[in-house]
Amino acid sequence: MSSKLRHVVEPSPGELLSFLKDALAHRAFILLIAKCSVSYYGRSRTELGSGDRLIVIKEDGSFLVHSKTGYAPVNWQPSGARVTAYLSADGRVIVEATRAQPYERVRVFIEHAYLAAAGTLKEPPAPLVSLTEEDLRTAILIDPDMVEPGIHFGTIEWPVGVGRADIVGRDRSGTVVVVEVKRECDRSGAEQLWRYLTKLHEYGVSARGILVAFSFTHEARRFARARRIKCVAVSPKRVMTILERWRRSPGRRTFSSGLT
Repeated sequence: MSSKLRHVVEPSPGELLSFLKDALAHRAFILLIAKCSVSYYGRSRTELGSGDRLIVIKEDGSFLVHSKTGYAPVNWQPSGARVTAYLSADGRVIVEATRAQPYERVRVFIEHAYLAAAGTLKEPPAPLVSLTEEDLRTAILIDPDMVEPGIHFGTIEWPVGVGRADIVGRDRSGTVVVVEVKRECDRSGAEQLWRYLTKLHEYGVSARGILVAFSFTHEARRFARARRIKCVAVSPKRVMTILERWRRSPGRRTFSSGLT
């Protein structure tokens, strides 16, 4: 398929099905504006009634159904989903996205297609970033202000009874701060920090928590916000700059477990 965008306006079900099958076979980026209903089956079961919606199918299998307002999709499947298109018994085009683990299925029943477009998107390759959690932790210890101005870290890998906290210190008011470092923080990472804080409170230590990561899932942010845990997203570029400057400095400080 050419990188030039192809489109059809108000196609018949047969024309739409042929268009979608060709685009899917070429792993194209697809935009579809249509009157449709949507069903989801997986961890729960939901039904969205008839309405005008925007369906986005990306080259990696990501599948998103958007309503006319808001930035978040009303239903979606992550990258790697298997997307197919076929005709129902009553002649409607059905676009289906499924994933195996865990099993989830989104079906879009097209009642009337206003516009379908497909093509390939060209963009420069993303920079190769192979930063580890250890790299991020080192950058935090070198430049604590990247987490919070005035914070001071004194302990790393500190045992708290239910594990080892990545970094422990105090903020400018003297409150104990526990920092958990993740490359990509999901809810399990937030829950891990909450267990540390809960154990410290059992020991009579008043402490607050900070999650530091390159990215966070919505579930992680929601869990943290409900427990007043601060989330700090750090750009890989900033971490790489800090590490490069540190590696070039003579007599640079090293970091190890225990009090520093």
